[in-house]
Amino acid sequence: MTSVILEFQRVGNPSGNIIISILSDDSPETQVGADSTPYAIGSDRWDSCQVTWPIRSVDISALYVDLEGAEKSGAAITDGADALQYLVETVLGKAVGTLDATYLADFKTDRTYAIQIYLDSETTFGAVLGKLETTLLFKLVPLLDGTYATVVYESGEPTNTPHFHDEDYLSFSLRADWDDVKQNVNVKYGESFSGEHTFKVEGVSSDLARMLYETEETLEVETYHQTQAGAAWLAGELSGMYETPPLIAELEVHGYGLDLIPGRDKVKLTRTRAGYAGGTLDAVLFRIIRLVKKPGTSTVVITAQLDAQTY
Repeated sequence: MTSVILEFQRVGNPSGNIIISILSDDSPETQVGADSTPYAIGSDRWDSCQVTWPIRSVDISALYVDLEGAEKSGAAITDGADALQYLVETVLGKAVGTLDATYLADFKTDRTYAIQIYLDSETTFGAVLGKLETTLLFKLVPLLDGTYATVVYESGEPTNTPHFHDEDYLSFSLRADWDDVKQNVNVKYGESFSGEHTFKVEGVSSDLARMLYETEETLEVETYHQTQAGAAWLAGELSGMYETPPLIAELEVHGYGLDLIPGRDKVKLTRTRAGYAGGTLDAVLFRIIRLVKKPGTSTVVITAQLDAQTY
């Protein structure tokens, strides 16, 4: 046997066990074509033996998984939607349908850049999710029916977008976040899992940020992107977000918010006296980034960012 691979798999409920599979890569069944490349972990063509050990913790968010070795339809998972579904349904053991099917299909269609996820130490689902959200510019958002939406940031105005005017605001503020301006964006991609732990880097620099806002700060982002094309796309999008101060509106209004989803939904704002071009806001589109509902007063505080990006 030339090498050994360990497969960690949770079984049963959070207080159940972890199955550790010892897998060899030199058996005839693992040969692919004329070379000796083994099948990925999860293939039924591995020779293996198993031993069950108690889990370290009952925390269901704990992960220890080689997702690069996981399979879907006989091929390693490199698609963001498939990866998230695998983590939620197979690793965490959540029910099929926990991820809303319509949103998941949109996510799969709109985010086609190849990713690679390999976890060689115990981590949490939240940490993996946060990095995946940054990699593919989406948010995992809970819905009212107990399922979760993979909300992909998109340009344009959704149907039934609320439009607020002066008489709607119980409070209103508008500010530019000057601290968020960055001249450079460096996206780390193509993580190497053999020998030294290294990344490739794709960078974008903004003359606008340097000359107009006099900053030389750099934003560095570690991602699951596998290709230079995916990293270049993300670097361009992030540079567009951070080369000027993002304009943030915060408003409190009556009776809205129960069906609004941050990331997906937007609001149009009209304000006759505002720190904006010409001193007024006139049906300007903002993307909702946060909602705070106040049941006691039947109001909602909406935090939204000027929707100037295309995704």
